[in-house]
Amino acid sequence: MKKILKLTFCSVMISSLTFSFVTSCSLSRGFYIDYDKLEKFDFSKNEEIINYDDFAYKMPLFKINEDKAKIISKPKEIINYFEEDFYTGHKTKNEIALQATTGIPLNSKFLPNGNVLTEMGSKNKKDLFNYTNKLSDWNTIFDKDFAYNKSNQKLIKSTKTIAKEIAKQSSDVKSTIMFVSEKSTESTYSILQQNKMFSKNFNNWAYVDYFVNWAGSSSEGFVVPPPTDLVEYGHTNGVKVLGNVFLDGSHGLTKSDLNDFLKRDVNGNFVNVNTIINLTLSLGFDGWFWNNEPNGYVGNGFIVRQEVIQEFIRQLNTKITKSNLDIELISYENMGTLEINETTSKANRSESEFLQKNGSGFISDFFQWPNSSEQYIKKNKLSNDEKFKIFNMYNMGIDYEPGKLLYDEKNLGKADLLNLAYKHYDKNGNQYSRSHNDLDKELKDYFNNDFTYKDENPLNSISIFSAENAYKFGDTTMRYKKPILSKKDFIDVSTLATVKSEYFDEAIYSGYNKNISDNDKGSLSRNYDELSNNKELSFGVGNIVQQNTIINDKNSQIFTNFSTGHGNQFVTISENKRETLNDFLWSDRRMGDLQPTYKWNISESNDGLSNKKIASSNITGYYDYYEPYLKGNSIALGSGFDDNDGKILDAVWDENKTYDWKIFGTNLKKKFETQFTFKYKLSSLSNIDLLAEVKPLVWDSNGDKIQVSYKVNKNNDWVELKFKIIPTDKGIASVGLGIKPKVKKFKLNVGEFSYKNMSNAYEETEININTKNSFIDVQVSDNKKETKNLRLHLPNEKINSNEILQIFFKDYLEKDVLKSIGFSKTNHLFLRNIPITTNEIYVKKIDILNNKEKWSKILISE
Repeated sequence: MKKILKLTFCSVMISSLTFSFVTSCSLSRGFYIDYDKLEKFDFSKNEEIINYDDFAYKMPLFKINEDKAKIISKPKEIINYFEEDFYTGHKTKNEIALQATTGIPLNSKFLPNGNVLTEMGSKNKKDLFNYTNKLSDWNTIFDKDFAYNKSNQKLIKSTKTIAKEIAKQSSDVKSTIMFVSEKSTESTYSILQQNKMFSKNFNNWAYVDYFVNWAGSSSEGFVVPPPTDLVEYGHTNGVKVLGNVFLDGSHGLTKSDLNDFLKRDVNGNFVNVNTIINLTLSLGFDGWFWNNEPNGYVGNGFIVRQEVIQEFIRQLNTKITKSNLDIELISYENMGTLEINETTSKANRSESEFLQKNGSGFISDFFQWPNSSEQYIKKNKLSNDEKFKIFNMYNMGIDYEPGKLLYDEKNLGKADLLNLAYKHYDKNGNQYSRSHNDLDKELKDYFNNDFTYKDENPLNSISIFSAENAYKFGDTTMRYKKPILSKKDFIDVSTLATVKSEYFDEAIYSGYNKNISDNDKGSLSRNYDELSNNKELSFGVGNIVQQNTIINDKNSQIFTNFSTGHGNQFVTISENKRETLNDFLWSDRRMGDLQPTYKWNISESNDGLSNKKIASSNITGYYDYYEPYLKGNSIALGSGFDDNDGKILDAVWDENKTYDWKIFGTNLKKKFETQFTFKYKLSSLSNIDLLAEVKPLVWDSNGDKIQVSYKVNKNNDWVELKFKIIPTDKGIASVGLGIKPKVKKFKLNVGEFSYKNMSNAYEETEININTKNSFIDVQVSDNKKETKNLRLHLPNEKINSNEILQIFFKDYLEKDVLKSIGFSKTNHLFLRNIPITTNEIYVKKIDILNNKEKWSKILISE
């Protein structure tokens, strides 16, 4: 299928992500809002408006199977389907207006009381006091957005790597990352592919055990499942992703807000215990982070008795435990501590003790350390697993003065995190008692950076709050970098914001130097200049937490193109060849792939050993959005990025040295033949042999290299390295590449990696596509613009992890021409702004692992 020359230029508008609708007084008829009178929503407020003429293709010449999609809802110019039986969970007035004028599915979240019916378009006065969309009403049949919010990616089994990257890592210490993935829970639709590139994203999965999608608002929703796109990205990397129950009396929670949430049945049981469990299992995520501060900092009972909330949590935890459900319940309370009172021998806060005993994990408040929980662990005889389900928390979003972050480009990756997991002593090596005087001294010593540590085992695990800090740099870049005068400007700034944010985000996990070592150290100081001027500081989560890996004996096949789930172009498969959609801005975390275990591990090779890590200023890893092999990016070794457009700069090599790049940590012990494949390219020169020699490398659990024989297959600029190996008695601990440079400057990109356990039988299967019984349940038309939006469902279509869908429409004005709408990893599609006359949708299923494709045609009929 050949690409047709672009026909028109696509203009771009950028503004706030906050949605607003003009609702003049004429729309409000005293006691109801007439949503039929709303103005159309303009998507350019949030993202680029795609001109489909830019992505026009010739119709395939071969015959395409044809199915029909029945419209099961009557189309209107603006459809008014917001009635009592249209359930999507509570929606704000802005969200109701957004869905009423577009039909777009939104990310799932709940204000448990729901909406009064007059907010949903009812014109009956009695409905001023009748509610719908209650949390207690939720089920998968009623929720019209359910199909879009359900994760289809199962959690891939992960283990610790077979060997530590550095000796000081702990295999016991876990990490919980608390990350704000969206600016607001209102009017958010990250569950769909969006026509923009920059967004808050996360790529450092190997360092994480639990990922909390931090969200919640008393005005938008305080029961917030994690976005499905984020769940699928986390599951692809073997990480559990949690939603948020955000009960916070300091931020607007009221007594009446809890009416439905605390609803009981005739036996006195909380109805929404079942709802919380059903949400978790039905939507396919892994559990909840319970933010338990319903009264804020006011006394117990100001909003609700703490005992009532505790009873809800007890019932929830009991049901999870007795039903043997794999659902996490990790909790936090303001002022939470497991400190034991020396006089009474009881916990200082019984509320914290309750939460620790009635859930799968507990996160202490800030300035709580292993010293605080040591006596509690002994008194309650906690097991090794139980004590490492106690997390001590650090705030990466600290202001050192109002409005100015302590951890910015100069200081990210310099915080001492040891105090979260290891017992600390004063500067003379003396232990702190738990007396009031010593507790005061302990806090003072913290701010004076006077903690010391001894060679002891860790006691607790760690948690990072405000882990999205680095993406604030991208926000600033998007707003202030340069005027957006053209589409190229928008692409340049979007790419720069993305590359910059991801680069600095990695520092939280691999330290300021982005290459951890046992000699790294951090600082407790909150003095900005002191941190900035100390060039010896570098410390990250990876200095404590041993990485996880899904390349283990539990998984027989793994495949990745390193996609981060967004890009400024999209490389797909067409007629068995790679084909690029240039200048195509997109964001869809469902497209996210397995990411490298190490961020980053590059060293000089000496006598067969990888023993001297090199300065990140010369060579380190990046995500490269200008050189994707498939999807939107590759990974690359470079020396920096262009501050205008985010292009990765050539790495600086020493031609007299050899370099080792460890990319993946593994845990392979079973003696089965194993196959690995890498695909790489060197800069853009056609004769790559002039730049460097590149070969695959394998290490065992002792750090020794295992010799392998490999095959080389050159395909244009990209080179495939393939080899098979059987693990030795020391197993396979990591895999990567060896580089012998012949010139000083070049960039090395890796675009694909695969692992396969050859003991399993792999049959060559045909790619199948099934669009039978497709249907459209929402159609919203704009007769003025002559466009329409469709919710198109393909219930019989199953999409494997290595498959994606590309969606096209046929414009009746242009014979034998298809126009690409976008890509999807789900069989529930939302098609935006397609011509109102379109009645032919084409779906191409692409197997990106086996380089196959298959087409289907869908005719839309009344």
